[in-house]
Order: sequence, then C-alpha cells, then structure tokens
Amino acid sequence: MKRLLILLFIISSLLTAQNIDTLDYKICINAGHGGHDSNDRPPVTPAGFWESEGNLTKALALETILKEYGVVDIDDSTRARFRTVMTRRNNRTEDDLYLSSIAAMANSNNCDWMQSIHSNAYNGTAHYTLILYPGPDGDPRINGLAGYPSCPEEETFAVKSGTNIRDALRTGALYTRGDWSFYGTGKPYLGVFRTLQVPGTLSEGTFHDYYPETFRLQNLDFRINESWAIAVSFMDFYGLPEPEFANLAGIVRTREATVDYYYKSGSLDKFQPVDSIEVTLKPGGRVYRGNTTMYVDEYTPQWSKAGPGDYYTNGANNNDGNNRNNGFYLFDSLAYGDYTLVFDAPGYWKDSVDVTVSDSRFFQYENFFLVSSVPPFVRTFSPKDHESMHPAWEPVILEFSHTMDTASVEKGLELTPYNDLIMSWNSDNSKLTLTASGDTLDVETSYTLTLKADSVLGNRSQHLDGNADGVGGDDFVLHFTTSPEDIYPPEVVDFYPPRSLSHDDLQPVISFFFDEKIDTSGGDIREKFALIRTSGANTEIPTVFDMYIVDNKTVVSLFPT
Repeated sequence: MKRLLILLFIISSLLTAQNIDTLDYKICINAGHGGHDSNDRPPVTPAGFWESEGNLTKALALETILKEYGVVDIDDSTRARFRTVMTRRNNRTEDDLYLSSIAAMANSNNCDWMQSIHSNAYNGTAHYTLILYPGPDGDPRINGLAGYPSCPEEETFAVKSGTNIRDALRTGALYTRGDWSFYGTGKPYLGVFRTLQVPGTLSEGTFHDYYPETFRLQNLDFRINESWAIAVSFMDFYGLPEPEFANLAGIVRTREATVDYYYKSGSLDKFQPVDSIEVTLKPGGRVYRGNTTMYVDEYTPQWSKAGPGDYYTNGANNNDGNNRNNGFYLFDSLAYGDYTLVFDAPGYWKDSVDVTVSDSRFFQYENFFLVSSVPPFVRTFSPKDHESMHPAWEPVILEFSHTMDTASVEKGLELTPYNDLIMSWNSDNSKLTLTASGDTLDVETSYTLTLKADSVLGNRSQHLDGNADGVGGDDFVLHFTTSPEDIYPPEVVDFYPPRSLSHDDLQPVISFFFDEKIDTSGGDIREKFALIRTSGANTEIPTVFDMYIVDNKTVVSLFPT
C-alpha cells in the first residue's frame, strides 16, 4: 500500500509539473550604433573608448543576465522567462542596420519591448542619465501605430530603468523625456522609434566624453553593471522577483593626487583613481583585480569568438592597457551578509573596510581612498628655490604629498637666520603655511629653510624624502632672498572727474589719488601729467600743477587755465 501511495504521489507531481504555464517576455535588444571599421562614434578622448563597442558589450551582457537570471517561478503553476532578439552581435559596418530595420525586427518578432542602448556626449562637461521614450513629455506613444495611441508603460519603465542605471553608475542626475519634446519636433523624431509598433525606450546611460566616465567605461565590469541595471528593471517592471542578492561596486582613489583633466565641481572625480587594485572579499575569498576582469569565464565567450575584423578594443577583457585611470571594482551576485573588503595596490598601504550587503537596494557602493606608501615629500613650495625677490611680508607655503605628523615637522623645521614663525596647517595636515610673527621677515635678507629628514615624519612614521626621489631620509632645503620693503609701483586708486562724465564746468579740477606717497627725489614729475583735448586735432591745454600729501598718500591736481 505504501508503494502505491508513493507511486500516485510521483505521478501527481509529474502531472503538476507538466501543467506549469510559462510566460514569455520577449525583449528586442538594440546595441546602439555599430560599425567600428567605418569609424562610427570614434573615441573623443585619449582614453580610447568606442561607443559602438560599449553599446555592443552592454547588450550582450544584458542578454546573458536575462537568460541566466530571468527564469523564475511566479507560483506553483506559473513560470516566467525572458527571450531576446538581438539586432547585432558583431561590430562591423554590415552589422550597423538601418533604424527602420531595427524597428522592423522588434515588430515582426512581436516583442514585448525594444530597448536601445547608447552612451551620450556633450562637450565633455555633462554627467547624467537620459532615458527617451516615443512621444511628447508625459504622454508616451507608440510611434508606429495609426493615431499614435498612448503607451504610459513606456514612461513608467523609463523612470524605473533610469533610476537603476543612475544607481549603478552613480551619474549626477536622471532625465526621462519623450523624443517629440526632447528634440522639439512635436512629432516622431528618433528613427529607431518612428516605425516602432511595440513599446520601446532608448537609454543614454552616461556620457562617454566626460573624462572620468570615459576611463570608467573602459572597464568592462562598469559596463556590465549598467546591463544589470536594465535587466533588474525588466524584472521589476513585469512584476517578477529580483534576484536575492546585490551588486557591490565602488571606486578606489587617493586624496594625495588630483587628475589633470576636467571633472564636475564638488565630485570625487577630482581625486586620482588607483590603478592595478586588488580587492579581496572576506569571507568567501573572491578577488577583484583592477586592470583585468573577473568576468572572463562567465561573459567573455560571447564576444571573444569575434574575428579580427570586429576590433574589440574597449578594455579587451581589460588586459590590454586601455583599462586604466578608473579604480573601479565590482562584486556582482553577492549574497546578503556582513563582509570585509581588503584593498591593496602597488605603492599604497593595504587597508580595509567592513560593509553590510542587504536587500535594501540592489546596487550598493563603497568608495575607498588608499594612502600612498611612498615616503612623504614636498610636492609644491613658495617661494621657489633661490627666488631673489620674495616679498618679506608674504608667507612661505609648503604642500606635502601626504598627511604629515605635524609635531615632527615643527620639530624638524629650521629657518636661518632665525625668525619667529607662526605655523598653520590645513584641515588634512598636508599644507603648511609659515608666517613671520612680526608680520614680515627681514627685507633684503637671504634665508635658508631646512626640514630635517631625521625628525620630519609622515602620518605613518615614514621619514621625509627631501629630494623626492622615492627614498626617504634626505633633508629638504629651500633658499630664498626677501625683497626690499617697497617693491610695487605707485598706483592710481581713484580719480576725478570720472570717465565719460559730461558737465558744464569749463574749468574742472582734475585730480589723481595714489595708494602711496610718490618719491620725487628723482626730479620734477609734473611733466608726467598733461591735459589733452582729443576732439579735432590733439591739443594740450595749459594747466596749473599742484601736489598734496593726504594721509601719507599723494594727490595730484591739474587746474585748467
């Protein structure tokens, strides 16, 4: 009897399994502009990023993620899965289809959605996410259907996907717009939308001509995180459960160096990213190595089969030297829990931070700053060495490469001949300002400022590298000579009458007010002043010259006769 019950249970289970309904969501993925060998969207910065390749790799990664994680059980009798239609898989001229052909592929395959993937450009100064949908702002429409019926789901998905992309890439802002309004046409504009008969959106995830982002886009994993953003947006949009894990990403930088290209004011992009990072995740032992990729096994096969004519150079699996100056790392599909991230890189002190990965949000970030292990040196200084006319009342300023042990610097600093100095530091103790306690050093005096390496230490007890050769232990020596007491010529700080004044007085008093008393020991200065009539032929008008001393400053007046 027991065997019979077991057999009936197995048969019942098989019948139930056979009755599971599968909901297919078919997504047409358009990999934006293509055709590397026809110079489509060539690099606009020295980083060498090709938009056509970025579009394609993001599209291929999106397809993989939807296939790997897009099959879910909604309940005991219903399963959902994603199917994809790719408009291209290579990056040759022949793969760059007409926009109408792309729309036709989405239409003929009865796709549930068409997603076109791009990156943006605008003079290298913008950094935001833009999602476009067919129609005017606030009233999205399917362009290809007669009468352009409304499709409000397009705007809903635009906001959802744009929010996720912004979270994944940390762009500065999000804008969702209808193409009719964005381009000011009041009618269908984008070719990829114009004949589209299914819902669709176009993502400009970020700006590939904004230098810091250009370098990040060269990192294949940075692009893959954008693909994750689009994938989880579809899962959420169709009411499917998101994967029960999160993506943890971040950028490793150093505060001790700044970049030499444009960055958004107030952003962390000011600071130099650290190359060749190694980030270890504990527990678990997963290791992310910068300038390489952790996705070689999982994702690379899709595009590593490309032939020589496909020209995949963006990162080229991140091992060809193009993946640099970004400091980006990513641990995707990370189980919820508490972790420690250990950061290491050549020339920097190893450091770590504790993080908690939770279900609060899918895209989680942990930026980090490493401290250089190179011995501290004086990065900039004023005055320059052997400067001969340093104003005696101006401070001496030393900017160090590291945060310094201030007590050791003050102990190891000597000024010869001696002068009592007031020492003040900036907020991170990397910039020292030396001011004479009497408001000025002695004028026309030769000074030697010395920082003794045996006393001066950085914040990690490294001895000063006085000559900045990478080896600590030698003194920093600065020679300069102060200027005479007065080194600035007299300046006219006010005058009367003011410029362009019209009045009836034919004999006005014309006065010049100087910022100091003029030295007249060198001779008569009245010949330096003249009143010239400039209408018609230039004619000098006779004047009576007079000079006064008011508050130890010279006033010169001319009285026309």
